[in-house]
Amino acid sequence: MNMKKGYGEAHASFGELIQGNRYIDSTSYLVTLPINLMSRVTFIPEETNGIRVVPEYKVKIIAAIKHLEKEIGHSISGTFYVDSLIPEGKGLSSSSADLVASIRAYCDSCNINISAEMIGKIISFIEPSDAVMYDNIVMYYNLNGVCVKQFDFIPRLSIIAIDQGGVVETSDCYKAREKQTKEIHYLQELLLKRLDYAMEKKDTEMVCQISTQSAIINQNVLPKKYLNFALKLVDKFGISGIIVAHTGTYLGLLFNKEDINYTFKLEKVKSELIKKNIDFKIFKSDWRK
Repeated sequence: MNMKKGYGEAHASFGELIQGNRYIDSTSYLVTLPINLMSRVTFIPEETNGIRVVPEYKVKIIAAIKHLEKEIGHSISGTFYVDSLIPEGKGLSSSSADLVASIRAYCDSCNINISAEMIGKIISFIEPSDAVMYDNIVMYYNLNGVCVKQFDFIPRLSIIAIDQGGVVETSDCYKAREKQTKEIHYLQELLLKRLDYAMEKKDTEMVCQISTQSAIINQNVLPKKYLNFALKLVDKFGISGIIVAHTGTYLGLLFNKEDINYTFKLEKVKSELIKKNIDFKIFKSDWRK
């Protein structure tokens, strides 16, 4: 097989617009929000030494590439060099992005076309996937690696992101979610239906309101210490809403770029956070446009 140096990349997702369980059968799902943070991987083919990863601790990549070997029917040998700006253990899909970018890098090396569906299948053997193999917003069964729906609309948002610190063990969040009642699942189902409508109508404000409601529901799974403060800022400045990493440490304030007062609101909130010595970063959802 003729091989060359291969390149692959994948974006982060800022937590989820919604994450929960279906009302009928309790299937776990999430709805992504792609943002402008990337994991980029370079693959250097080698005839011997098997599969290596730099940095070495990203061992999930090796597991994913071994599953890729089974799918394509031949062995893989070479080194995957990972260059990622996505914070780890924070709920921004860093691990999923590394896996997607690595699979794409190898396939680029040997000119294999691989579908997002196949990448999702491979990753599902390794861990719950955050669906970052899709560039658009999707509803995704994250434990099964199945894309339920892709949305054509991506709201034009800036996100002021606040990290409450620490690292979250995702499995603990899933254990907490197992204790949620059917009533909570029903509320989440209603949010999904509203989101379908909001995305169809391209209603950014409604999308942000739905994200806010999902963040509030998630407080009994993984509380965000800045949530009440963030909700007060939403009311005070007329911000579009909030979003959280449902299994991570980040909370984001959502600013609709179509709002005529967008810049004013953004600067006012930045000033409030600076006065309270709260560190923040700013991400955006429309960087591909």
